[in-house]
Amino acid sequence: MRHNRALPIILTLIGCLVATQATCQIRISRVGVVSSLKDMGITLQTVKSGSTGFNSYSLLCNMYGVISGNETWPGIKLHWCHQEILASKEFRDCHCFLYLGGGACGGYVRDFSSLQHPSPGIMVSMTADAGVLLRYRSDIDIAIDFSAEMGLHLRRDETFEQRMNLSWYANGLLNCWMPSLTIYYKF
Repeated sequence: MRHNRALPIILTLIGCLVATQATCQIRISRVGVVSSLKDMGITLQTVKSGSTGFNSYSLLCNMYGVISGNETWPGIKLHWCHQEILASKEFRDCHCFLYLGGGACGGYVRDFSSLQHPSPGIMVSMTADAGVLLRYRSDIDIAIDFSAEMGLHLRRDETFEQRMNLSWYANGLLNCWMPSLTIYYKF
């Protein structure tokens, strides 16, 4: 079972996040579910006391080829982004925040290809994120954002199985127009 090897890594990363939270005065502010045509998964936001921004840590299933029916299993990505609040506006029922940020992303995903079944591979990228966070008076918040990833993709060659291909990660830029909807539960 190839997917069971990822569980200890994920649990270690969560443990490191909790340990960092205790030592650096960082608190977990929201936990949410991400839904998009390109990625689906869970996310966690932390806030450092005295800071105007927040960090987002996401574990995502990359849905390239799955929704169209060409692939049977999604890729997996770990995504981190530090967002700074650019503007805020208070309305009667909610507080609206406009944010922009950058970070890093990595995972085991498929990339855009003219082939019917492209090989999955390791992806490492820088990421940019912009969006709107609607903070309601209840425990539920909603965010709509756009993200772009500029990085590299290393995969086994589809024609010559013994060779590896290193290329730009095209899906990170081709799919940046697809918004993500995140529903948060805030603490």
